[in-house]
Amino acid sequence: MTEIELSDRSAAGEVAVSDSVNSASEETSSEDRPPSVASMEVLAGSVWPAILTCFLQFLSFAILIPYISMLAALAPYSQVNKEGPRVMTPQTLMRAQAIISACHLVEALAELALSAAYGVLVDRIGVRWVALVSQTGFVVKAVVFAFCTPPESSLPEIEHVFAAMVVVSALRGATGMPKIPINAYIAKKTHPDKRTKRFGVMGAAFGLAFFCAQAFNVTIAETLGKSALQVPLLTSAVVAISSWLVVFFLWPKKVVTRDEQLAPWADALPWLLVKRTLLHSKTLMILSVIVFVDGLGVDLFH
Repeated sequence: MTEIELSDRSAAGEVAVSDSVNSASEETSSEDRPPSVASMEVLAGSVWPAILTCFLQFLSFAILIPYISMLAALAPYSQVNKEGPRVMTPQTLMRAQAIISACHLVEALAELALSAAYGVLVDRIGVRWVALVSQTGFVVKAVVFAFCTPPESSLPEIEHVFAAMVVVSALRGATGMPKIPINAYIAKKTHPDKRTKRFGVMGAAFGLAFFCAQAFNVTIAETLGKSALQVPLLTSAVVAISSWLVVFFLWPKKVVTRDEQLAPWADALPWLLVKRTLLHSKTLMILSVIVFVDGLGVDLFH
């Protein structure tokens, strides 16, 4: 056998080995890839339905904020002043503030008790159903507040305003924070390297919604004056309903990655959530303190 023949056979063997290695690597990449790599393909997709839901939900909330105190002050307690003139006194304002504080209290307690459970349900039944529940609670609150208008308005009245405001606030808290399914949707649909950018877009949606809400409120106040109370309240309710419709029609029925592990039901215990939040890491504890102080300041301001 000549040297040329030996060289040709050696080259052919190398090509065969190279082909077999490439074939094996292709099979490994297509079938035997780690779940974390394969799941990235499932994450591909747009998160604009979640961003739109975030914008509409906060827009409804921001429109409602300036009028909560007015509702408690102008339509107090059981319409005892329905026949007589309404005079704004310090006692009326303090009593209105007590109503608002009671609403915030029951809403916060309900959220604290059930937020961990909704976090587990996001894994168990999917983000869409949890989002629908949370949006339903906010829709009910917005609609009921719209009918807690003073007797001077043309809307049907809710007689016991104090009881109605507290009950719907508790219901809103019991249905969970809308941010839970929205954050889960974005996290599940986004590659880890791009999550910061997409959460930044969500933050921009919050800012844009707040700007639009205040611009709308100023325009209505300057245009219609005192008679405009029912207009922003009804607008808030309509926007909240629109947010619910976006979740129902545009969100996928289920967003699950291939390597996702379901959260155990034990994680639904609220005290376990608080314990893990405070003791898991110093960074998480510092972040929790920041969020707590920020929320405390916002609620005191309201």
